[in-house]
Amino acid sequence: MQGRVSILKFLLTIVLGVIFGGLVFGGFGYLLSGTVGLLNMMPMGLIIGFFVTAILEYAMYVKANSYGGPLEGNTPKLVGEWWWFVKQPGDKKIKSDH
Repeated sequence: MQGRVSILKFLLTIVLGVIFGGLVFGGFGYLLSGTVGLLNMMPMGLIIGFFVTAILEYAMYVKANSYGGPLEGNTPKLVGEWWWFVKQPGDKKIKSDH
């Protein structure tokens, strides 16, 4: 049942993004040149709204269900940047934030 709810939310968000994109672009076109601008800009807003919302939804889905990349859980010492972040025991130089 959880899969259906996720798919419905995914599709509902895409539909709302398409409607919002069409209204924003259509409103902007209407402000620029009236009804002609509304009719010319609304389809463009619908298309852009669809692709932007679909890409962002997919990115959020992947982020929520990913298990991390190759550097997840590594410390600066394992990555090789230990000397940069942590003061060494014999280091007399004071590191500042400037």
